[in-house]
Amino acid sequence: MSLFTLDLMVILLLRLWQASAGLITTLLAVHFLSAEEQGWYYSFLSVASLYNLFDLGLSTVLVQISAHGFSRAHWNKHNRVEGENQAYCQALIGRAGHWYVIMAALFWIILLPGGYLFF
Repeated sequence: MSLFTLDLMVILLLRLWQASAGLITTLLAVHFLSAEEQGWYYSFLSVASLYNLFDLGLSTVLVQISAHGFSRAHWNKHNRVEGENQAYCQALIGRAGHWYVIMAALFWIILLPGGYLFF
């Protein structure tokens, strides 16, 4: 078995691209934006990065759990789950949606007053 499988190479290339794109974006912002525009850019970037605070790794956990659950299930033509783990997968989708709705509501409850006070 090769140390560098296709999946690993794709993940490594993705991470390399993310790091490179972040560095290039920062250099372009410093070079082409005025100090005031940079302030706005980084302020909105900070607000957008608050998503990570609310996500708390839930998306990563869901990828792992759903990959295991969907190994014995699939989507049919009508976008319904079918297979051995049908009930498990449907419950997982429902619970994930529930938690994302809660996180989105909390995000907006905090973001709107905070944005009003800050901007």
